[in-house]
Amino acid sequence: MKPERLHVMPVHRVLNVEESLNKPVEDWWRTESFGTKYEDVTPRSREGKRALETLERTVKYVPDRYEVGML
Repeated sequence: MKPERLHVMPVHRVLNVEESLNKPVEDWWRTESFGTKYEDVTPRSREGKRALETLERTVKYVPDRYEVGML
């Protein structure tokens, strides 16, 4: 029977939660703020337009959730 091998990874510094989230958030803002805009000009079908109108007309917030009419 062979002895188990032990793998060790030295840790020089442990990041706190704020430090570990800071970099991804900075990266996200950097890509979101370079001046581009997204415009969806995809033509919609008659049914798609009707569903969007129903959504906009019937959506409402009730405690802890949103409700919307059947699309």
